[in-house]
Amino acid sequence: MFDFDIEGKLRKSIPEDTVRDFLDFCVEELKLNRFKYVEVHVKFSRLKDAAGWCTWEDDNIRPREFTIDCLNTQTDEDIFKTLAHEMVHVKQMLKGESKELFKPAYRKYWKGEDHTNTTYEEQPWEKEAYALQDVLYDRYHEECEV
Repeated sequence: MFDFDIEGKLRKSIPEDTVRDFLDFCVEELKLNRFKYVEVHVKFSRLKDAAGWCTWEDDNIRPREFTIDCLNTQTDEDIFKTLAHEMVHVKQMLKGESKELFKPAYRKYWKGEDHTNTTYEEQPWEKEAYALQDVLYDRYHEECEV
């Protein structure tokens, strides 16, 4: 069960119920329903240097609590695509596809392979998130007729 906590200033053109519906849609499409007691804090604010962020809050090995920060000055479409992108990162961390280790030194792994020194553009978790953000956005608009 996913619990979404939404805070911050959201555009008037996007009702909070629509954000919740979209996040629930992402959970279904990404096949995350099997995970129990997952908490996601979604914060809308004026971020600097990024459209969004996703971080785990509780445990880097088996995380169940996450924060998604989303730039609230984007277009409506870009806000939803950012949310989709960050939900893909939630999926990656929940399923253990993407892991961060901190001892003895910081390392970033994707499906067991060390990608600590991989450039942003080549990071496999970012490639997947960028590919799926448009798919999720388009499916939601087709199925929900928004």
